[in-house]
Amino acid sequence: MIKKYVTAALAVLLVFGASAAALPASEKNAGGVLTASAEDWPTPSWDIPKYQSGDYEYTLLDDGTAEIVKYTGSEKDVTIPSELDGFKVTSIKGALIYRSAFSSNPYIINVTIPDSVKCIGYRAFKESRILESIIIPNSVTSIGTDAFSECKSLESITIPDSVTSIEKFAFAYSGLKNIILTNGITKIEDGTFEGCAFKEIVIPNNVTSIGESAFNDCKNLESLVIPNNVTSIEGIAFYECTNLKNVTIPKSVKEIKERSFGYCFDYDNDTPGQVDGFTIYCYKGTAAEQYAIDNGFDYVLLDEEEPVSLTDTATGVKVEAEAGVVPEDAKLIVEPITSGEGYDKAAKALGEVKAFRLFEIHLENAQGEEIKPDGNVTVSIPIPEEFGADLAVYRINDDDTATKMEGSAKDGVFTYLSDSFSNYALAEAKQNEGENNSDTGSSNNTEANTDTNETKPGTTDSQGDTTTNPQTGAAATGAGVLLAAAIAIAAKKRNK
Repeated sequence: MIKKYVTAALAVLLVFGASAAALPASEKNAGGVLTASAEDWPTPSWDIPKYQSGDYEYTLLDDGTAEIVKYTGSEKDVTIPSELDGFKVTSIKGALIYRSAFSSNPYIINVTIPDSVKCIGYRAFKESRILESIIIPNSVTSIGTDAFSECKSLESITIPDSVTSIEKFAFAYSGLKNIILTNGITKIEDGTFEGCAFKEIVIPNNVTSIGESAFNDCKNLESLVIPNNVTSIEGIAFYECTNLKNVTIPKSVKEIKERSFGYCFDYDNDTPGQVDGFTIYCYKGTAAEQYAIDNGFDYVLLDEEEPVSLTDTATGVKVEAEAGVVPEDAKLIVEPITSGEGYDKAAKALGEVKAFRLFEIHLENAQGEEIKPDGNVTVSIPIPEEFGADLAVYRINDDDTATKMEGSAKDGVFTYLSDSFSNYALAEAKQNEGENNSDTGSSNNTEANTDTNETKPGTTDSQGDTTTNPQTGAAATGAGVLLAAAIAIAAKKRNK
């Protein structure tokens, strides 16, 4: 938005033949009006303005928040600030091909990202070869292309539930030996974990597709779990996984592209070869069986499993699952919660609802151990007679928020889908306030950004690029007034 107004004003300056040298510093007078001197106008630049604050170089996004594009410090333990010059930091990434926030940094070992950040972007930490630890907060929703690629010392990382997108090659050829993925992710992109060092990987239940070369060259990989929701596996997804001797492929997989499994390069014959002793476990008539036949792999047909239906007789809560999602000997455990800490927590998370019923729902195996479903299950909760028609089911989260589940009411029960178990509340909204009670478990509130209008001199970084701090200014007369007006409008819009 700032660029829009400044561009318009610069166009007028060109018409009038005005020249510029350096943007003057600005300040607010007692009445809050922007004022400036008429000296030192800037040379027009079509590059995105960059600002310096301590060890950080940043740009301003359209929403008035800051995006870190370069770190110039030399600390080994870095806690990234949540604000720079009063601007909330929401993104970390490179602005240009050669300029990336922490990429190729020879100093950083431990990094903590603040909970203001939503995006870890393109090449943010690429080739930071001694980076060992990074804490990603629940505010982050996306991890960009090459964000952690070739971070050779990064052996373990936890991806929070908030992350819904991990882009191509994000962790390619990093030192990852252990990674915990969450169910917010629905697709493994091309090359995401190419060349990683882990021995086992569990694909999250919500993933529906595995991209090309996603796990290519993971030579240490020995164990792989593919959930029942995956429908497609692209070419060379697990190429050069020479220690992966067998894989179980669910019936949900409808497409397996060329050399996805069981192949490695035969250097003796300079041609693609097959992994010795590779075996596929699959079901009759599936894409996996056909892939095994077409490629000449050994395969074992698995027994067909039956769908599972479990009902808690005391509460009437029912769980249904497709074959293979829940063990046939699983037991459904439902505990109504009517008071205590859990009930108070739910009441706080739900806010102003007319009424709610709270249940702790989970599954146990034959040994009494709590288990998770291998995919989505259908849960049905009976609707109390005194409840009205405006109903919803919410999962009560550990951070005192409530996530609304996809579902509907019919024939006296409310039915929804879930791939995990927790405390769930069937809630009735207050009359005429139903739309105000949809809590998705995350806040969309936008914090106001503070423009301090401090004047700071420009600085020169180690690469010789000149950076400036956010400034606004106005000339006393002529075409300069137009530029000043545009900048003032932009500044006011940024401060709203």
